[in-house]
Amino acid sequence: MGRREGWIILIFVVLAFFQLTYMALALMELHSSRPAFAQDDEINRQTLNGIRGVHVVIECLKPEIRGDELSEDWLRAETELRLRRAGIKVLSARENQMTPGRPSMYVSVSIVKYRYLPAYVYTCTVELLQDVYLVRAFKIRTGAVTWSVNTTGIAPKLEGIRNSTGELVDYFIAAYSSANRKREGHG
Repeated sequence: MGRREGWIILIFVVLAFFQLTYMALALMELHSSRPAFAQDDEINRQTLNGIRGVHVVIECLKPEIRGDELSEDWLRAETELRLRRAGIKVLSARENQMTPGRPSMYVSVSIVKYRYLPAYVYTCTVELLQDVYLVRAFKIRTGAVTWSVNTTGIAPKLEGIRNSTGELVDYFIAAYSSANRKREGHG
């Protein structure tokens, strides 16, 4: 092996080392039980006042990600179970259409499988969408996100992504409970 080939191999080894170091740091830093972004201040929580139930909408996963460990059906069942356990009514699509404001919990999980390591890069989002009216034109009603949290991370297995999504649903439940407890206390 010549001198040139030795340098090329050394460069590749150094680059691989930096890539693995970066991935290790990312694995330690990116996942947190707290949302990376939250639209959850006092005003946003006020939009949860008086909501007596939500319709659950699950964004479709990419076909290559769907599997036994994570699917739209699993996300829906787990989200609805957590809501019901917290005393929040889960509305059918028909019930939602007849409910003032048509409140819907939108759960989105975007996942990319990392090419070189057994890891998934993901973003989980839980949002509450409901009908709102424009201030400048009260006759215009449209759907808008009035409360939202999301997190981004890297997980070696899909189970970590399931856990992150569940944590965000629990975050919504806490915000919902806080907002409606205040309302009941003043009522």
